[in-house]
Amino acid sequence: MLEPVRIRKADVEVERPVILDELMRRRYSAQQAFLIVEEALFGGGYGQPVLGKETTVREMTYREIKTWAERATAADSVRVVVSGNVEEATMAGIEQFGDLERGEPLYDEGYVEVAPRFVAIPGNSPRVRLLLAFPGPGMNREDRYASEVLAYLSGAGLRSRIFQDLRQKSGLAYEVFGGSLHYEHAGILFFNVELARERLFDGFRALIDSVRSIAGLRLSSEDTKRAVEGLVMNLLQQTEAAQVSRKLGMNWLLDVLFFPSREAMRYRRVTPADVRGIADKYLKTETMAMAVVGVGAKELTKMMEAIQ
Repeated sequence: MLEPVRIRKADVEVERPVILDELMRRRYSAQQAFLIVEEALFGGGYGQPVLGKETTVREMTYREIKTWAERATAADSVRVVVSGNVEEATMAGIEQFGDLERGEPLYDEGYVEVAPRFVAIPGNSPRVRLLLAFPGPGMNREDRYASEVLAYLSGAGLRSRIFQDLRQKSGLAYEVFGGSLHYEHAGILFFNVELARERLFDGFRALIDSVRSIAGLRLSSEDTKRAVEGLVMNLLQQTEAAQVSRKLGMNWLLDVLFFPSREAMRYRRVTPADVRGIADKYLKTETMAMAVVGVGAKELTKMMEAIQ
């Protein structure tokens, strides 16, 4: 990987239509909805889309690609994370990590931003993907652990509040899940739902009502303990799998050492009052961002009116 990059002009022309096809497929993917809602929530992304934009892919020359590849794979542009029983010689990594550059908006032509933080990705599929996101605490904040417990109780698994309300009780959704993402200075609490187009507005109203009710949950110590032990189990499973490298790398980039036992201890300190405090602080529709895959401006405007 660290040897001088070798790119042939013929390879570039073979790969170009492949990337254009991937761009078309990505447009309606759940992953793209996450990218869009992150930008809508925080008011501008950092870096560039991994695949780029269609015009960029079509117009980029062989020389530009070759120059970028040589720069990107230079020793001072790489950071390496190694885990497991390896020889000391293989652990030589790169200590420098370049600053992120502010990129252009991810909103491609055809996306609809009806209002700040509310974005539609038009389409005519019989199913509609809906992603709600709320600001949350950053990776190094102590209340991050309570926010993960809240996300687990409200959106993870068959016993979660969102699953019970939208699928178990009413059968309004094909797929329901939630969780949290945490970066250095900010985080996201999210709910991801797939609805039938003909029941879109019923499902959306039920989702908003369910989210608003979470802050009023009467959590018992048993509820909190169940969520905490579920998170601790997930944590321990990650340390025994390839995911540990990702975990180590993310913490390293934040100048933090990752110790599973310390993480588990902090989860177990979370109380029901801590979880309610997170819900009161962050789960507010006035700070919410929303990305909807499969609707246009008219439908998104009607959905926004239902929030009022």
